[in-house]
Amino acid sequence: MNRWYERPRIYYDWALYGQDISGDYAQHVVQKALDVHADTLSFCTVLGGYALWPSDVTPRYDRLGNVDLMGDLCRLSHEAGLYFVPWWLATASGGTACWLEQNPEWYLVGPPLEDGSQKRQNYICYNTPYRDIVYGEVREILARYPVDGIYFDQLRAVVTALFAVPILSANSAHRCLSYPTSFLFTIPLRVCLLRCVNSAMAACVLFVLACAPLSMK
Repeated sequence: MNRWYERPRIYYDWALYGQDISGDYAQHVVQKALDVHADTLSFCTVLGGYALWPSDVTPRYDRLGNVDLMGDLCRLSHEAGLYFVPWWLATASGGTACWLEQNPEWYLVGPPLEDGSQKRQNYICYNTPYRDIVYGEVREILARYPVDGIYFDQLRAVVTALFAVPILSANSAHRCLSYPTSFLFTIPLRVCLLRCVNSAMAACVLFVLACAPLSMK
């Protein structure tokens, strides 16, 4: 087994808000990864919370046109000999803005202060319907594209958890990735195994799930 993920050379990138994304945008991103001699391209799946692929779960970024950016990046990365790892900015308000604008009650709030008030934090709370939205996004990406892993940025926890995405191809029976990272959360956690299955792929996702109501909310 190729354990490339233990010492990857990752090029991280993301689209800029307000940017028009044309058909040659994905090739430009892949070339940037090649220019710095990376072996892995990691690109953010969302822009202000809007999907950069034709999602049935999340509203599509309105300046994407007919481009399936995640699909194009995955295909072109593999054609160029790169691994492709989409990532989520799925906690801070910058990556969840469209949901927080519609649902300000989804903001995370801190513990009660001396006067009994609670300060709103710059993060979204996972004990809201947003948790199911993120699960839906992950399922879509894993079901539609032969990605080599997924990564979550800015998940904050009082413990360090292992986030692993072993992806098992139904055709090649090749296990592609077990991707570790640190989680920083402020809520009780448990690890939950989700399973996504379709005719092309069976994916096991080791995911961090809140196991109890948020006592501070």
